[in-house]
Amino acid sequence: MGEAFIKKQEDIRGFLSRFDNVLPASLAFDKCTACSPIVLDHYEREGFSFLSKVFNSSHSFLEDLTGLTLLHQETQAAEVNHTLSHTCANR
Repeated sequence: MGEAFIKKQEDIRGFLSRFDNVLPASLAFDKCTACSPIVLDHYEREGFSFLSKVFNSSHSFLEDLTGLTLLHQETQAAEVNHTLSHTCANR
């Protein structure tokens, strides 16, 4: 996980029953396709050229750049291994 604390408008949680809002503080996700350091760095260095690459590339361009694709693959592999180990243990 990232180290910076983030606060965004979409993080505000409202409770009508109490007429109350809560703004939770959480660590920034280091693989965020919008605000991760690698995305911000590429944008700062390349500007519109980077945006053009994002818009004209495959749907997984940002996911590949940030590591989300690899994280997803690792998660799927772990789920398969977990399922297989429990299936074999129950026989």
